[in-house]
Amino acid sequence: MTAPDETILDITDLPTLRKLHEFFEGYATRAEDMMKQITFEMYAAILGDFIRDIEGAVSS
Repeated sequence: MTAPDETILDITDLPTLRKLHEFFEGYATRAEDMMKQITFEMYAAILGDFIRDIEGAVSS
């Protein structure tokens, strides 16, 4: 734990700030890509179930 008067990050430390920015930017991009993939898979599963229901109704 840090003392109240200690700073965790020096605002003048630009190389570290740039690295943090790149890390979080990359993390946000990966998270967004994962959410798109999950959404696509969810809609694909719903559509697949819907088509199976229609095929079942037509064939019976």
